Order: sequence, then structure tokens, then C-alpha cells
Amino acid sequence: VTSVDVDARTIQFDLAIWLSGEEADRAYQEATGETGHVPNDYYVVNDNPKLRTLALAPDVRVRLLDWNDCCDTFFDADLDVWAQAIETNEYIEDGGHEYSNNTQVWVTVKEGVVTLVEEQYSP
Repeated sequence: VTSVDVDARTIQFDLAIWLSGEEADRAYQEATGETGHVPNDYYVVNDNPKLRTLALAPDVRVRLLDWNDCCDTFFDADLDVWAQAIETNEYIEDGGHEYSNNTQVWVTVKEGVVTLVEEQYSP
């Protein structure tokens, strides 16, 4: 995610593809010339620098990992605080939760509108 405009209700992001298992192995091997399994059983393909901007649903849900209870617990994030963390490129502590700008997220889109943003844990 490169930006979140709370007033305009938009999110801008760089689309990437998360692969795991045999698909990840193949992509990793093709990209690196290595053999064997991809480290950590996942590989992210990001071969297009195009940024996408989509509308946020009025009731968009942002679920971030609770790093105080890593790594299976999520909390419903405050959109304004998360947008600020992304804009300032800094970690923000709010309500006992840590907001970061440099995490990978899943973006759920329904009828062209983002309804859910959920952080992806990656080792």
C-alpha cells in the first residue's frame, strides 16, 4: 500500500502475486536460477510497477496483525491511524497496537470497491 486517502475514500497499492508450494518453487527457480524449494514456502511476484487506485467501501475493514500476540491474532485497525502510518512512513503505536506502513496485505475487492484489507504475516 502506497497511500490511503481517508477523505477521498481511496487506497493506492502495487499489485503483487503471492505464490506458495510448487507454484512458488517454479517461479523462484525461473527468477533466480536456483534449484530446490523456495525459502519459507512462498514467493512474491511483482513484475509490474503500475500503481492501482481503488475506492474504499464506507464500511471497509482493515485487519492488522497484533504484533504483541504474534502471529495469529488480528485487530480491527483504525483507518485514520493506518493511513497516517503509511503517509509518514513511520510506526505508530495507538491503543496498544502497532501500525506499520511496510507490510504486505490482501485486498478484497467486490464490484470494484475494497471491502477488506488484511495484513499477511511473512517470516
